[in-house]
Amino acid sequence: MSKRKRVQKCFEHINDNWKPEYYKTCRKEWEQIQEFIVEPGEDTNGTKTVQCQCGTTWKINPMFFPVNDHEGICPACDTYSQPFLCNPINYESVLKYINPVYHEYLLPNDLVYVESVKSVNHEIKPR
Repeated sequence: MSKRKRVQKCFEHINDNWKPEYYKTCRKEWEQIQEFIVEPGEDTNGTKTVQCQCGTTWKINPMFFPVNDHEGICPACDTYSQPFLCNPINYESVLKYINPVYHEYLLPNDLVYVESVKSVNHEIKPR
């Protein structure tokens, strides 16, 4: 199955099955995992790390192992396995497949969705 089709199926499943309270916790969960990203040159004080194929280095925590064993990808690059909807790389899929009622919980306030009348091209533009 193509990556595009996997993304579509994943986001359609989320749209069809998630309860409203799940959308409301997305941003908080995305913000919480940011502390586990190792910045270039950052001293990890001996904390074990793991690097995703996308190049993101993560601190390993017993409660949070960032790289998906099945797909070999992390939340920073995941668009179809267990994607974080608040991750900027997933904005277009959120706009395309997720009910607009929940966009306020998932997208930054300074983004606006622009869709041309007869186009399948979607774009996100700053306000």
